Amino acid sequence: MNKFLSRKSLIFALLFIVLSVIGLRVNFSKLVGAENQFFTLFQFWGPIAGGFLGSLIGVGTVLVAQLLDFFVNGKQLTILNFVRVLPMLFGAYYFSKAKSSFSDNKFMLTVPLLAMLAFWLTPAGAGAWYFALFWLVPLSVITINYAVESISSLKLALSMVGDLLSGIPILGKVLKSYPQLFLLSLGATFVTHAVGGAIWAWSIPMTAAAWTALIPVVIYERLVFALGISISYVVFANVLNVVDIVFDIQKYVSIDKRYVL
Repeated sequence: MNKFLSRKSLIFALLFIVLSVIGLRVNFSKLVGAENQFFTLFQFWGPIAGGFLGSLIGVGTVLVAQLLDFFVNGKQLTILNFVRVLPMLFGAYYFSKAKSSFSDNKFMLTVPLLAMLAFWLTPAGAGAWYFALFWLVPLSVITINYAVESISSLKLALSMVGDLLSGIPILGKVLKSYPQLFLLSLGATFVTHAVGGAIWAWSIPMTAAAWTALIPVVIYERLVFALGISISYVVFANVLNVVDIVFDIQKYVSIDKRYVL
């Protein structure tokens, strides 16, 4: 790897870090159960770093962006605050493995299962055991996307689902136009939810009833995040494609031409 390649990779990583830090400063929705804690726009484009920059650089970029935001805002250096950077790292890694073979996804197959186990080991988690079933979504997405790549008729089936949901603004259009991208985004956001939920269950006192009450909130919230991730990916892919035409950057950034409009 020559210096030119290293410099180019570093430039795109730094640009993504800057955008991520900006996204971390824009609140999107309140985090239930904690004072002054919010989901931010970073939820929409954090995972896609893995898609464009690969697993290693993508995860590293997300880590640096979160740590930079951590220190800039003067957050207390506690184990809990540091552990809270982990969910998005797993989301970026999950997204980076989109084109990997089924066997290469063994690690990401185990993460949601371990999160479920950790959740069930808490008293509230044992009482609301069904809440953790959300975290089967990333496993299902890996299986479905693998099957779609192998069975062409499944692509048609996903498109038909998009037709059935066409009455729902944006959701139906995204599902019909980019079904696999939406599923991947859904899997990535539920991976972050699984890791974050397991950490939350062990660090923030909540009752089984409180977890149960969150179920409709989670459904709405994660669908919105999946849509945001999908749209962000398409926007980034088209912007980077224009840059690629001028500067030939595809050696350094992975651009999936299926999403270039």
